[in-house]
Amino acid sequence: MNITERSAGVWILVMAGLCCAATAFAWEIPLAVGDQQGVAGLRQVTCGVPLLAGQAKDAKDLRLLVKDASGKTAPVPAQFKELARWWRPSTGSAGSPQAGSGQGGDNSIRWVLVDFSMDVGAHATNTVVLTDAKVDAPATPLVVAQDDAFITITTGPARFVINKKKFNFIEKAIVDVNGDGKLTDDENLLASTAECGTVIEDTFGQKYFGSEGTVSVEVLEAGPMRVCVRARGKHPAHGGKGYSQGMYGFDVFLNFYAGSAEVFTDVVVGNNFAKSIGTPAMEDCSLVLKLAGGAANCTLWGEKPTESKLAAGESVCLYQDSNGADTWEKCPGFGIMETQGWKPVKQPLTSFRGYKGIQRAGTNQTELAKGDHARGILQAGNGKGGVVVYTKNFWRQFPKAAEVGADGTVRIGLWPREWKYPHMLEDCAGKGHEIVLSFFAGKAPAAEAMADRWDARVYLRPEAAHMAACGA
Repeated sequence: MNITERSAGVWILVMAGLCCAATAFAWEIPLAVGDQQGVAGLRQVTCGVPLLAGQAKDAKDLRLLVKDASGKTAPVPAQFKELARWWRPSTGSAGSPQAGSGQGGDNSIRWVLVDFSMDVGAHATNTVVLTDAKVDAPATPLVVAQDDAFITITTGPARFVINKKKFNFIEKAIVDVNGDGKLTDDENLLASTAECGTVIEDTFGQKYFGSEGTVSVEVLEAGPMRVCVRARGKHPAHGGKGYSQGMYGFDVFLNFYAGSAEVFTDVVVGNNFAKSIGTPAMEDCSLVLKLAGGAANCTLWGEKPTESKLAAGESVCLYQDSNGADTWEKCPGFGIMETQGWKPVKQPLTSFRGYKGIQRAGTNQTELAKGDHARGILQAGNGKGGVVVYTKNFWRQFPKAAEVGADGTVRIGLWPREWKYPHMLEDCAGKGHEIVLSFFAGKAPAAEAMADRWDARVYLRPEAAHMAACGA
């Protein structure tokens, strides 16, 4: 053996020894969790983290730790989901996925989704550590059970039931009303019916229900920190009435969190079927809930909160008609053409600047408030409990409506009837809405603080050197 061959052999042995040493000790990736918007409070964190090639083969081996000033660590409840892997090259040829990457393709995890919760102070930064250390993960109260008819999610302080056959958004929302630590059906806050969930009304007054056209309801993710349920279908009318093709489709995601009575949802309504249904006109498309026992009182947030007491037959509505700026008459970017005799006249699609708060009693309407930019928070309840509903980017996605009726009906107008023209979705079009709900027993929570926390989401930030080494 010549000197070159001997040196190569020694180098291979050294590298093999280093690899063995590396696998004998746990690796750690420090992750910063910081608030950038001056909002303090408990955060539900869901964020992707990049890993080096070879660091992790299975998400089950991952743990999340917190470290104090002395360097002592403790595990925190967390959930991990593989998002991408370092692909294995087929032959190492120039056309293989990892050719020239410098990382190699050992099929280890490249990106992992991490879920956990943490209290973060205003403008403060905490540090957690992602590791493969062999430590026991703390248990959480999050439990999922399902049968052919229902999915039941218990988060600890609340239990939610989802109807798999007739998806009406949330069938039951049970919170600890009696304060005994038990969750029983008599503590259910909702009076859900087949007319709850996503509901579309056509220009002839016929209603179409997502519960009538449910195609699938499935658990997408179920871990110790978060459960995600997805529901899909379209909107036919009861009894085969109305437009025979049905009125558009729905694709709804609901996320439930350990130790929380909050639900984060993405509600998507779309026109993307394998066979076109046309572009039928909608007078209204809303997400509808109904509180058991009615809603004797409610608060709607425009630029400031407006409280209302509701008598039988009354409702109060927050409606954003335009962008709330000097350009409100032109803000959609286009108008419509009508005629007055032979002369075409361009009419704006919007009716007024900003938003209005309106109290309704039959055909009578009373203006309660007005302004430019409505926050879009709704709080409704009775002596038993209630719900806070926050539609993110409410004024930016005008037209939007949020309405509470004395009978307990809560309506989020995704394409609201208050707009002066009908709505429609073109083929292959769709629109999503982020809506956060917080169910409560007894005294209502601080609704604005909840909305602030959800607007000020926090993320996991690895060190720049780690990001660079991962090619992220």
